[in-house]
Amino acid sequence: MSRFREHKLFYTFVILVDTLIVIGSYYAAFHVRFSIGNIPIRNMQAFLDVLPWMALISILVFLLYDAYVIASRVTWENISSTIVSVVVIAGLIGLASFTFRAFAFPRSIILIGACISLTAILFWKYMLSIFIKDDTKNILIIGTDEEVHHVQERVAQNMSKRANFISLPPDEKLDVMYSRIAKADNVFICDSVDKRISQTLIQECMVKQVKVYVVPEAYELLLSKADATTFDDLLVMSVKDWKLPPDKQIIKRIGDLVFSICLLILTLPIMIVVALALKISEPRHPVIYKQKRMTIDDKEFDIYKFRTMIPNAECNSGPVLASKSDERITPVGRFLRATRLDELPQLFNVLKGDMSVVGPRPERPHFTKIYKKKYGAYRYRSAVKAGLTGLAQINGKYETDVEDKLRYDLYYIRNYSVFFDIVIILKTLKVLLDKQKASGVALPKKVKNMKESKNIGM
Repeated sequence: MSRFREHKLFYTFVILVDTLIVIGSYYAAFHVRFSIGNIPIRNMQAFLDVLPWMALISILVFLLYDAYVIASRVTWENISSTIVSVVVIAGLIGLASFTFRAFAFPRSIILIGACISLTAILFWKYMLSIFIKDDTKNILIIGTDEEVHHVQERVAQNMSKRANFISLPPDEKLDVMYSRIAKADNVFICDSVDKRISQTLIQECMVKQVKVYVVPEAYELLLSKADATTFDDLLVMSVKDWKLPPDKQIIKRIGDLVFSICLLILTLPIMIVVALALKISEPRHPVIYKQKRMTIDDKEFDIYKFRTMIPNAECNSGPVLASKSDERITPVGRFLRATRLDELPQLFNVLKGDMSVVGPRPERPHFTKIYKKKYGAYRYRSAVKAGLTGLAQINGKYETDVEDKLRYDLYYIRNYSVFFDIVIILKTLKVLLDKQKASGVALPKKVKNMKESKNIGM
């Protein structure tokens, strides 16, 4: 069962069952809403009209939120993926029924169907997880001690099974690397490995049918979307400008305006409640906090946030990142950070044009200077406007390494599209349920010399 679980056929099977459960749940909702056997013909016809779109929407949403991933135990990540998927599906089904004029599709059916499908899918996922048996997975990481520690820590947190981590230095003999690859299930090649050796190792993994992952260097992301050009009979690659072309800038700005206006209207009651809570808890202090941040072309602007820290929190320490148990954060502020409600005033930044809905998160000038000195490619982040959310935010956490976030930001800039923005916005809904994404930085961990790591239970 565990080997079949790695196969695409298993993922297809899970998604198809999930989709059938959704369809069955909405059909059952009609029998709940109306007495069994007495469903009006016009209502059933509306269901049949929406049915193809219901199936398509379900498949796409389950793929978007990785709801097909099954672990040997049900975790909060599995549950949150299912909850967000069911809610988004319900909203899109309502939109489809309105768009295709299936007005006989009662809104109560959407609510009842969503509740039934959520319960049924969670039950079926739980039953499936009982029959999954996890084998220990051998994972080979090739890189320096620091890189190995960094990669192992990240990989371990995202695995649902036991793993045996094995590490090799980048200057190890090729025959030793080949022998290790033959026994590995996954191989991670870090950026310290010589590129010629890296290519050889990738080929070896392909021959042995071992899944291989490569941690890219910044310059490799810079070459993404490069154009091929010839000089006489010489083929060269020319790197495209990082700036978005004018037509894409206009489209992105229109999308920002529409999204920010709609979301401001929807969240205005929430912002009023938050403002009142802050004012009642601390009457003498301001509700809105302004801070200098960097956006496109390294322009400074005042970012707006609901205040979550005590006044003058950095008067003695200077600019510092918030930690997980930061004493400067107020009780109300801790709740606002956990729920991301402190970010809502940034919709006004989007409306003003300081920020975009999707883009690299705006950094403070103090840290921007530090990161530019440490990471040469960091300056390319300012090729687009800073964003409310971004690829680094949906895939990383607050404490994710700066260089890892940079890779996500550069990849986003190089691969920008309207569809990519929509996917990131939809995936942000799931991130809002993950408390770890908003937690502060942890204390630095010591890097140990690891040649052979012990088994780690997932």
